[in-house]
Amino acid sequence: MGMLAACSADETVEDNPGLEISFAPSINKVTRAADVTSTNLQTYGFNVTAMKQVAGGSEKTYFSGVDYTWNGNAYGSVDKYYWPANDKLNFYAYAMATDAASQVTKIDYKSFTVTPSTDWNKQVDLVFASTKDKVKADGENGVVLNFRHTGAKIQVQVKNTSNTLKFDVEGWKVGFLSESAKFTFPNTENTDVKGAATLSKDYWSDHTTRSIGTEYKSEFATKNIAAGASTVEDLPGQMIMLPQETPTLTAYTSAAAGANVNNPYIALKMVIRNNDSDGTIIASEVGGGAIWATWPLPTTEWLPGKVYTYIVDLSGGGYYPGNQDSDPDLDPLLTEIKFVSVTVDDWVEDGPYNVGN
Repeated sequence: MGMLAACSADETVEDNPGLEISFAPSINKVTRAADVTSTNLQTYGFNVTAMKQVAGGSEKTYFSGVDYTWNGNAYGSVDKYYWPANDKLNFYAYAMATDAASQVTKIDYKSFTVTPSTDWNKQVDLVFASTKDKVKADGENGVVLNFRHTGAKIQVQVKNTSNTLKFDVEGWKVGFLSESAKFTFPNTENTDVKGAATLSKDYWSDHTTRSIGTEYKSEFATKNIAAGASTVEDLPGQMIMLPQETPTLTAYTSAAAGANVNNPYIALKMVIRNNDSDGTIIASEVGGGAIWATWPLPTTEWLPGKVYTYIVDLSGGGYYPGNQDSDPDLDPLLTEIKFVSVTVDDWVEDGPYNVGN
């Protein structure tokens, strides 16, 4: 059990000097190295605010924004707080895996503005825990704090069901998303029980308008995806995104040439080749460099604490990110060899010729 300790200068009359406020923090299972876990929480520490319940359902600060760090045996702080004799306490705690000053701005003890970094390696895993109606008797064994992830995690896998194409993949990105939003601690949902019900995206609000300029990118050494490689393969990079809706894209923003997609998408940076001995290039940038191919995201609600894995079948080839002509339909990168006008000449009479007498 982790121990949290602090001392109040303005609540000494109500304090019970024999029972220090303590917590037992835990975090749901995660898979990314930069995530906050129950183990590396000892490295990052966490911040806690305690609010005393008062008449009418409102709250009054008992202690605010106290940092707790692991001292080798327990979580401790510079000061110590003790349980009040009769009052109920509500606790609000949060932790982050990195120095997140540019990504997370604290509005008050239960609200934050979050702007994820476009560099996936630097994105913040903001976790929170809240528990309410705690009294002195709950301090005997420590109050449970179960930290939960506020963001939604996005990852991509690829496969190739084509027997005639192979792909050199160099990166992926997700785009046309909200750049910033506000997270607020839930008022009623119990978050102190590990594995509790899925959190609602309604804890997020004030999303900025989705924009074509908001992209989150992972680039890496070329991964060669062979023809007929139907087994899925992970692409490097996991994004921690703002929970939000991703409505399906059906057309470019307008029919004008150069118009952009206008809804969330995943794009892969790649060279598409024919599966022949020359590896003949089918689609690339001018000069043979990798080109970005876009796939619209299906309609989904990204929820806090959930991992969303998108499996891209490369055999479809994807679409150009910008309109190539005056048709609003998405333009595919691949131009299939096909024959649509097929005729057969009529027989031509040549003769007759007399044979014999």
